[in-house]
Amino acid sequence: MNSVLSITVVALTLLVNTILLTSCGGGSSSSDSSPKPIVTLPNASISGPSNASEGTEVTIVAATNVSATEANYQWTQTSGLNVSFDASASSLTFTTPTAYADYEMSFELVVSDGKNSSSAATFQLLVEDSFSLQESYLEASVISLSSTESFLQIGQLARDVINQNMYLTDMVEYSCSNGGIAKVTLSDQDSDGKLSNQDDILVTYSECYLDAFNEVVSGDVNINVSNIDSVGNVSGVIDMNHLLILDDQTVKLPSRFEFKLGSSDNQNSIEINQQSNVVLYIDDQEVVEFVDVNVSKIEDLAVAKYYVTVNGEIKDILLGGSYQLSQTVPWAGHFNEYPHEGELILSNNDEDEIVLLSNFVTDSYLFNLATDEQQYSYRWNDAVEGSLWMYGDNYNQRVKEFRSDNFQFIDVLNSADTELPLEAGVSFLFSREIEQIQSTELYFEESEWPYSKIDVSAELDGAILTLFPVEPLKAGTKYRSSSLGVVSKFDTVAYSNSAYFTTSDNVLPEFEAQSSVFRYGDTPILNASLSQLNEGQNITYFWEEISNHGIEFDAPSEAITSFTVPVDIEGDVVVKLTVSNEYEDKASKQMTIYQANLSTNFLFYDSESGDYIGGGQTMFHTDTDGSIFSSSDSDRPNYVEVRYTGDARWSLDLASPNNEILEAKKYEEATRYPFQSQTKPGLSFTGNGRGCNQSFGEFEILEIEYEENGQLDKLAVNFTQHCEGLSAPKLKGMVRLNSSARLNP
Repeated sequence: MNSVLSITVVALTLLVNTILLTSCGGGSSSSDSSPKPIVTLPNASISGPSNASEGTEVTIVAATNVSATEANYQWTQTSGLNVSFDASASSLTFTTPTAYADYEMSFELVVSDGKNSSSAATFQLLVEDSFSLQESYLEASVISLSSTESFLQIGQLARDVINQNMYLTDMVEYSCSNGGIAKVTLSDQDSDGKLSNQDDILVTYSECYLDAFNEVVSGDVNINVSNIDSVGNVSGVIDMNHLLILDDQTVKLPSRFEFKLGSSDNQNSIEINQQSNVVLYIDDQEVVEFVDVNVSKIEDLAVAKYYVTVNGEIKDILLGGSYQLSQTVPWAGHFNEYPHEGELILSNNDEDEIVLLSNFVTDSYLFNLATDEQQYSYRWNDAVEGSLWMYGDNYNQRVKEFRSDNFQFIDVLNSADTELPLEAGVSFLFSREIEQIQSTELYFEESEWPYSKIDVSAELDGAILTLFPVEPLKAGTKYRSSSLGVVSKFDTVAYSNSAYFTTSDNVLPEFEAQSSVFRYGDTPILNASLSQLNEGQNITYFWEEISNHGIEFDAPSEAITSFTVPVDIEGDVVVKLTVSNEYEDKASKQMTIYQANLSTNFLFYDSESGDYIGGGQTMFHTDTDGSIFSSSDSDRPNYVEVRYTGDARWSLDLASPNNEILEAKKYEEATRYPFQSQTKPGLSFTGNGRGCNQSFGEFEILEIEYEENGQLDKLAVNFTQHCEGLSAPKLKGMVRLNSSARLNP
């Protein structure tokens, strides 16, 4: 029985456990069999506008099944231009950013109740570009034109800085035209003493007026030259990051610009490109952003015309729109005249564009602006200052309306701050091609006494008239040109101003002749050892004859040389010395050496610059172009007078000391005749109404003879005179009367 009972108890126990496990759904030992409550998970959704314009306020609102007291919100922006918002708020309010084009903004929202979180709800907002060129036509047009001018001004600044600093070895400080200060430093990478590839020019301006901007600037400009050639083509980068333009407002363009400056036969060009996007600031406020803007200007001097193009994109930050610039026809016209050709298209998209057009003759001072519905006209001067149409950076010229018969003087092409080579021409630019020269007297004249004049020859090339000196000018000397009158093909007359210029002193050619007179078998030694270099170290010499008599130099490439002349030579000899340095700077000087045969009686003098009596001139007077009279007799053997009368009057007085008889020898320490002391020789050379209060010098009698009646028969004398002091410029002279004495002993 005990065994049966035991089996029964075990079986019952297994059955009960099976029932309990089945009813509890598992092996729980809980005895609670009541049902559990149903759990509701959080959900989320977003409501708001599906689209909005740029710059407008937008609100998007969260919706959820979680009570307001328990809901936790988590917002995330997943695309579009970023905006600021409270990521835990039940709604978001923000202003749509300006992007200059349509774009989308996306947001996600997750809501939690502290235990569970919802799935992410999404929301998309289309932000539409609200900018319209049709509505902002005037502002966009003015910005486009003035921006074109700003790029050209940057290019002109690069050209000005480079042209003014081709040769620079140390830091240079100079005063600007308004009294400001500019400091220039050249980083000469190859130490060649001049601007070359990879060199840098740093200019620091302190309230300095710049012609290129027609404004005062402060700050630094750095120019790196990547390539420069011998004819003036230059490319490189100009860094404007630290320059402020001080107009009524402070303007800055903090960026680097690539430039190409072209120079070829009668044509200049400027091309400016961005290296990266550029933002224009006015009083530290962002105004305009430039994207891939390219501006170019070609100046065709032969026809006196300019051609300007601009292409790229402008993002107008203030207007909140962007537009493309496409120059379909270059702005073109004659220098200092409004454009009479050109078309520029501004486009925002295929359906939103405006067109800017020039006028021909009627109202050429206006440009036309065509929208879809209407055409307007506005003054060029209200959009730009003049960089489009002026030559270089000459803002002082008055701009004219276009007429085919306009004709005016524009500018001198190579004077002002430029030092000219001694044989270079000075070129005058007019606004139309020149038909003929009206002026009959053309010359260059020294700007200081004795105002020596050099004749010039004229050469016409379209709208350019160039004057060339017929002989080399003096180095480091200021000159002015004669004024010019020229006639156009429409018989309009234009007059130029005188050009003022200074010749270069990089190379200073100088030479002396033993005398400036020769005859066959009696020629002077020429000495150029006084020539100097202000730039460079290696000086070279080259002698040549330009009078075509066939003379031969003994040492044509040496500092000192002599020459021989053909036995049958007839006429004066003109020799030319050219001195150069290793930088290919050249300067020349020429001299006329006068022929004086045995039968020639003459008075000759050579006056240094600054000498009062001779006025820096060289004169050779013979008895064939005037009369030469000499007086002395045996009753006054200590005195000789020589008088020349022709196109001028000259007098030479000589006296010996102590009433000695004048004889063939040198007389030194001479003073003014007839006021010399008893023990000193007397000397006075005067003429053309000029005389010295005091004179100092010497003379040497080479030959003196008298006739049987006691009258002077032969005289050969060389003399030197300083007027008013021994340190004053000298005048050297010669007299030969019936004399066979050597001219060049």
